[in-house]
Amino acid sequence: MKFHYARRILILASIALFNTSTSAQVATVKLELYNHQVWLKAGLTGTKTDTLNFLFDSGAGTALLDSTVARKIFKDGKFGQIIGSGAGGNISMQVLDNQSIYLGGVKIDSVKLLVNNLGNLSATVGRKLDGIIGFDLLKKYVTRIDLDQQILTLYKDLQDLKAEKGQLLAFEFSPEIGFLPRLKCSFTTLAGKNYSGWFFMDSGAGLTTLLNTPFVNTNKLLHTTGKTLQLKTMGMTNASERYLARIKDFSFGGYVFKDVPLSLSQTTSGVSAMDGYLGLLGNEFLFRFNMTFDYNHGAIYLQPNKYYTTPFDFPLCGFSVKLENGKVYVSFIAPDAPEKAQGLASGDEIVSVNNKNNLSIAEVRELLKHPGKIILKVKHGNAEKTFDIPLYPRI
Repeated sequence: MKFHYARRILILASIALFNTSTSAQVATVKLELYNHQVWLKAGLTGTKTDTLNFLFDSGAGTALLDSTVARKIFKDGKFGQIIGSGAGGNISMQVLDNQSIYLGGVKIDSVKLLVNNLGNLSATVGRKLDGIIGFDLLKKYVTRIDLDQQILTLYKDLQDLKAEKGQLLAFEFSPEIGFLPRLKCSFTTLAGKNYSGWFFMDSGAGLTTLLNTPFVNTNKLLHTTGKTLQLKTMGMTNASERYLARIKDFSFGGYVFKDVPLSLSQTTSGVSAMDGYLGLLGNEFLFRFNMTFDYNHGAIYLQPNKYYTTPFDFPLCGFSVKLENGKVYVSFIAPDAPEKAQGLASGDEIVSVNNKNNLSIAEVRELLKHPGKIILKVKHGNAEKTFDIPLYPRI
């Protein structure tokens, strides 16, 4: 959630063979593209109505439910315990076995629901996140995500899909994490150094790509990729440290993207600390395609959509923001950011930007995307402070 920005759950467990006995049900579901990530309305056993906000995450091996929502719906539920692993490390979670998720009238049954507090992820993405779904959907249905039409469609078989699918993506399922696709990608640094290797494909990661810590450190990329900006993302497992840099190009599946922001992990546990992988491919690339997943036949198709040429966002300030209890706060400031020297601090509540009050987090983030200058008023403790902050490329 990125998202990095934004983070997703990977369950390091043995995965059974894909279930090929699908229901005759087929559904078309309206989706929402928010922060370049796919959001769906879903329901659960006992609700059936699509009232919950679910994030579609191809990197989620098991469906996830926010603990606050779980306590309201499953008041008498028998919760077990399980250890999950995310990009930033391991965490102990509760689990509800043999549940059902309802999506556009389709019942997805025999779901193992992991239960954990998603408050940090909600704060990072800037909206209430009730749950996450990925592999539980993909293993049962051919799933097409059409961002041009803003719909997700489920099919029994690929032959039922009449629309143009796009280009077949060469990939294989990871031998270490059986539900997670991996593919070969390559990138070139500003210094002209080229690297290529395996990347996990993860639509729940709200960034272009995140390079794994062992690869970053072995190749000394923190010192050879040019100017970097230190970031910290609050995920579900912990706070993950990473650095943002600019690269010349990034390519996968025959597609080449120029002048791209790239993240470098420094976490020491979890998926981003794995050897043998360069990193993960996130949704700042993937939202540029309509995607069709046919996991029962080991196929993924990519079709460039209307967002394909969307310019990449580069940070123009040295701080990030989050949403808590309806208010926008400064969540993190880079140690060497000028704003920090001015006195801006993590935890400051944003009162106004350019004298505009009561802004949503989306509006605040939009105002931070345009070069120039902003007047930022914050509440620091019981006092208010005003800062003149220049906005210019930080990497």
